[in-house]
Amino acid sequence: MPMVLDTSEVSRNLQRIGAGFGVTLTHAWLDRLGALIVAEAKRICPYRRGDLMRSIGWKVVGNVLIIFALMEYAMVQHENLEYHHDRGEAKYIEKPLLEVGLGEAPEVVARELVRKLGEL
Repeated sequence: MPMVLDTSEVSRNLQRIGAGFGVTLTHAWLDRLGALIVAEAKRICPYRRGDLMRSIGWKVVGNVLIIFALMEYAMVQHENLEYHHDRGEAKYIEKPLLEVGLGEAPEVVARELVRKLGEL
C-alpha cells in the first residue's frame, strides 16, 4: 500500500540551475523527507508486537518518494477508521505524508538548497 510523492516538476526546475544539481538535490531531499515521514508514521502506527511498525519504510526511485508498509494487514489497519487501537491510529502513513510531506517539504527543500549552494 505505497503512498507516492512525485517531484518531477521540482527536479526539472532545479536542473536549470546546473547540470546534475537538480537530480542530486531532489534525491537528497526526498530521502530526508522519507526519513521524516517514516519516523512519524512509525510513531503513530497501530502497535501490538511491533511488526507493522518495523515494516514501514521508504525508497526514492527517480523523482518519486515511495512510503510503504509491508505487513499483509497494513492496508486494512491504515484504512479502517472503525478499528480500536490501544496504541496508534489509522491513516498512519497518510497523515504524516500530508503533515510532514506537504507541510514541511518546502522547508526541507530550502534547507537542502542552501546547503548545496554552500558547497559550490
